[in-house]
Amino acid sequence: IKRSFPKPKSHCIARYESGLFAVLFEANDNVDAKKQLEWLRQLIEKLPLNIHDEWITATVSIGVTATGDSTDGIIGRATQSLQQAKLKGRNQVHIHQA
Repeated sequence: IKRSFPKPKSHCIARYESGLFAVLFEANDNVDAKKQLEWLRQLIEKLPLNIHDEWITATVSIGVTATGDSTDGIIGRATQSLQQAKLKGRNQVHIHQA
């Protein structure tokens, strides 16, 4: 993911929970953030993975929020946004609207 991100030097990736990752990155606005993450979502969807000698494809649901307040607030909004992406049918990017 790190090498493939649209702006590779402007982000930080960390495992947050089992199967969940947090990505901090620069974006000009919500449109730019959605464009970057939609590109990443499509890249993951097209990338075949070899698991135990079997080729599979993966999808990703992405929840996005802006920074600005406490860490708990940011993570809470990102989690809500991720849940909305999953409720919309998974394999989606959802931007939290203030």
